[in-house]
This record gives sequence, C-alpha cells and structure tokens, in this order.
Amino acid sequence: LRQALGAIVVVHIDGRIQGLGKELSFSMPLYKAVAEAARSAVLDAPRYPTPAADKLPEMAIHIYAVTQVAPLPQFKEEDYGGDGLLIESPVGTGLLLPDEAAAHGWKNEEALRHGCRRANLMTDCTRESNIKKENITFSSVKGVML
Repeated sequence: LRQALGAIVVVHIDGRIQGLGKELSFSMPLYKAVAEAARSAVLDAPRYPTPAADKLPEMAIHIYAVTQVAPLPQFKEEDYGGDGLLIESPVGTGLLLPDEAAAHGWKNEEALRHGCRRANLMTDCTRESNIKKENITFSSVKGVML
C-alpha cells in the first residue's frame, strides 16, 4: 500500500459504469493514489453524472493497482496483447481497462475499436497512417484488479 503505484477506480451502479477516475503520476503511495482516483471517479468524471448519496448501497467499486504505463510509440494492432490501453489525443482520452476486453469477450481488433471510440476518435485510430495524422499517444497499462 505504500509503494508508489498508479490507480484506476471504476464505479458501477446497476451494472453500468457511472464513474471512472485515474491517478497515474506514480508519485504517491497506492493508498493515496486510490483515494485520489476514487474522488475523481465520483466528482470529476465529465462523462458521468455525480451519483446521489442514496445510491451508495448499490455501488460496486472496482480498484486497479497500476504497475506501469509504457508508451507504444509506433503502435500497430498486433502490439496489443490484452493489457490495458490508454489512448490520448487532442480530442479526448480513452481507457481500456486491463481485464475489460477479456470480460466482454472482445478480441484484439474489437477491443481497440472501443478504446478509440472512448478517446473520441474514429474506431480505426490504431491504423499507423492515422496515428501520424492525429498525433495520438498509445500507452500500455499493466496492473491488476484488487
């Protein structure tokens, strides 16, 4: 808990994601990173409304300890090995959680399309020609769900 790691916190209500926060600076102990990611998931996630306090008993909270975020400078589809994927571009950020593709039964190409869509990009944003045009940064996210 005192090791400097990253954290991702996902809040589910009624089986649907209702908040997602991340703290990936790797500059604080895991317990502080989790607290910051949880605060962000509930209060700062622009895609999701702040849940009402009476929803607390219905919340399922998934916590990921992130051990590494490694840039993939010349990303190609065959580089994706099922780890998490962080896609950042001038128009948005998309995060594919480390176990999400497997949980949904998504194969590599389908998982990558979901990550691109979450970053507000075309679903084929992983194609090398688009990477140069769109100035997209791809990073592999390694970690485990606690």
